[in-house]
Amino acid sequence: MSERVKRLQRRARLAVGLLLHPTMILRRLRHGPVYQRALRYANLWREVRILKPRRIVEIGVWRGITASRLIEEGLNARGEVEYWGFDLFAEGMTPDILARESAIQPLSRDETLARLERPGANIHLVEGDTKITLAQTDVPPADLIFIDGGHSYETVASDWANVQRFLHPDSVVYFDDYTNEVGERRGYGIRRLVDSIDRSKWEVQLLEPADSYRMPEGLQETRFARVSRRKARNGRPEIQPFSSTAVR
Repeated sequence: MSERVKRLQRRARLAVGLLLHPTMILRRLRHGPVYQRALRYANLWREVRILKPRRIVEIGVWRGITASRLIEEGLNARGEVEYWGFDLFAEGMTPDILARESAIQPLSRDETLARLERPGANIHLVEGDTKITLAQTDVPPADLIFIDGGHSYETVASDWANVQRFLHPDSVVYFDDYTNEVGERRGYGIRRLVDSIDRSKWEVQLLEPADSYRMPEGLQETRFARVSRRKARNGRPEIQPFSSTAVR
């Protein structure tokens, strides 16, 4: 069966699901598939299309914008997807945390769930500090993990340490906000953490393109870092990112 026929069948199943759940139609008309304008996200969408993940974990759901697209791409790729989202959500966010983590005010958990629910998508939203919730939540092995939560070194280091429990040999991890020195001066610790990952065990790639943002401190460059387990060369095809620069 060709990929085109499979894609049409998935879309037909999705259409039937919407007809059976009329409230979903209004939600999709209101929220729809949200497309990121930042150029670096092309890597993430392409990864989902190639990897066809059954289970996706996102650290830092914020307002569900990236989650919506991840779920849409996952549904298009295989017809169903299981999504786990970890965040403080609006209920747990305070001005102090917003400042310390260089964060943006998220939606409430219920508002986020309403935005993400779709036929074929199994949604799990876990509320609380990820330094606690990631360690206490049993998540089955995930195919794709996207880390975009708190930006301090302490938080992202804790997130990385904890999500390793969720990995299987072919899992792929994306870090957002690998910045230049301007971002580090603004409190972003992602570059420091990614640069410390053991290259003898992990394949780490810095992905192009980078997005640039004018900040009071200067021009901040932001890109994705892609991390996967290093494997012995065995002839298996390697997933190529949208564009990348390997870190050795």
